[in-house]
This record gives sequence, structure tokens and C-alpha cells, in this order.
Amino acid sequence: EPNIIKIIDKNDSLKTKNSKILDNSINRDIAQRNYLNAKIQEFDDEDLILINDIDEIPNLNLFSYKKKITIFKQKMFYYKFNLLYPDLIWMGSRISKKKHLLSPQWLRNIKTKNYPWYRFDTFFSDKKYRNIDFIENGGWHFSNIKTASEIEYKLKSYLHHREFDANPLTKSEIEKIMNNKKAIYNLKVDKRSNKIGEGEKLEKYLLDKLPKFLQNNLNRYKDWVD
Repeated sequence: EPNIIKIIDKNDSLKTKNSKILDNSINRDIAQRNYLNAKIQEFDDEDLILINDIDEIPNLNLFSYKKKITIFKQKMFYYKFNLLYPDLIWMGSRISKKKHLLSPQWLRNIKTKNYPWYRFDTFFSDKKYRNIDFIENGGWHFSNIKTASEIEYKLKSYLHHREFDANPLTKSEIEKIMNNKKAIYNLKVDKRSNKIGEGEKLEKYLLDKLPKFLQNNLNRYKDWVD
């Protein structure tokens, strides 16, 4: 456990309790990501370190090292490999050399924009930078490629599980959302107000724009293609 877990007191208000639970979930997430540091220290300074969640697939064919920070602008998919969450760019996979890497979470926390030269605060910030390389069509984020039962289990245990605890969805309600081809939650709002059950309508995506591995193995994954 991270050493900054907040103790929940029986006298805490519901708002305070919910805030502590979310903070603890975030801090556990950060601690797990930064635990990678133990292995990264064995690498050479010039080695490239790719940080991403396991459902984020970077399009490395478009990558060449140019700047000390690279961020992949990825498309988001739900339930099936070819159901696209429209009008949403997911700033997922990121690359930096070991000699520039402050921590895995640092790379994840970097603001996803290039700041102008006159923003002097960038000289003192470890989140704001003026020279980031963004890769357009930078890959695919395959979220909730699961059955309704598996999604229910995930919602009970993931980062925002407290919101699901307060307003749970049944398996049949989740199935209805999936059958209507709507995202299970709204990703266009702030993380602390992530609205379960209020996502966008999904759109069909061309199979020939998926990763080559999927294109070559569609029969193997036919249950996960719409």
C-alpha cells in the first residue's frame, strides 16, 4: 500500500468519505505505475521508455524519436474492436528516454499541449512543456472489450467504483446500454464527475484501419467485432 492512504473515520460525512475513497484509488494507481521505477533503473540512459495502460496500443510505425517527450493521440473504442467513441482523442501512450524520465506517473501527468514561448511558468513546471511531439493517428485505446458481466465486475472495483456503488447498474441495464451502442460512461467530463451510463453513441469503424494484427486475425476475434 502507498504510504499516503487516507484513513476513513466513522464520523466522516458521506462527501468526505467519498473523496477519501477516490483519493485512495488514485494514489494506489499512481503507486502501481511508479513501481516500474525499480526496473527502469536497470536500463541505459538512452533507452526509450514507453508508458501506457495495457489497453492502449500505440501506432509505433509513425514514431521516430525527435523530442524528449512524445504523446500518441489515439482513438477510443468500446465493447468491440470497431465501435468508435466519436470526437474524442485519447492522449494515451507516451515515450521518453530514461535520462529524461522523472517517473512513470510524471510522463502520464504531462499536460497534453505545447505551451507558447512566453509562458515562463513552463520553466518551473514538471507538467507543462513547450516542445512535445504529438503523433496524429497515434493508435487505439480498446476500452471495455468485455461482456456485460465483466463490465459490471470492473465497475465495482475500478478507480471510480464509488460512483458505481452509489448508482449501480444491473447486468441487464449494462447490456441495454451496450445493445444501444452507447459508451458506458461519459469521458468528456472531468474525472471527478465521470458519469456512468451517460456516454456517447458509438460509431462503426473501418476494419482496415485497425491494427494489422487484428486485421490478420479477425476470425480469432470474431466475437469482438461488430
